Amino acid sequence: MKTKIWLFILTLLLFSNTAYSFSPRMESLQLRNYSSKNVVVNIEFWEGTGNLNSDFVLYQTVFDIPLSITDMVRRNNIWQPNQSYSIIRYYPLGPQLFDRMVSLPFMDKMRAIFKNLEINFNNGERIITLENLDETIIKKIVSSGGVTYIIEIFDYDLEGRLASEW
Repeated sequence: MKTKIWLFILTLLLFSNTAYSFSPRMESLQLRNYSSKNVVVNIEFWEGTGNLNSDFVLYQTVFDIPLSITDMVRRNNIWQPNQSYSIIRYYPLGPQLFDRMVSLPFMDKMRAIFKNLEINFNNGERIITLENLDETIIKKIVSSGGVTYIIEIFDYDLEGRLASEW
């Protein structure tokens, strides 16, 4: 009897370890404020389900890929000088969908996720919007955990140039 119980427990552990062995590989959009001013981020999503008031997570289908999106801006939408935070983190609801998600062009994903994306200096001066995001130099870092897209803001952006054009 003892052997059957141990065999049953071992089978459950083996099954649960195999079924839940992956941590979701995700993509994130991060903002790094290297300017001397505060940067304010405002976003609005296309329709999605979820209770953003309590858990900051919504579920949205993007190009037939169901995504879990964590809205990091609702926690804090003001980036002080020399701060770096994620704007959003998202992953597909199924490990087999990650490669499909990554293969989609970045701007197509952003336009499908955001209804509005606006990054301003605290004086109201607009820096980046969804309309000019594709003109912005965005770094892409690939790791075993997923992909991070990084937008960097510098004081040079006050003069209407991207700092990365130097």
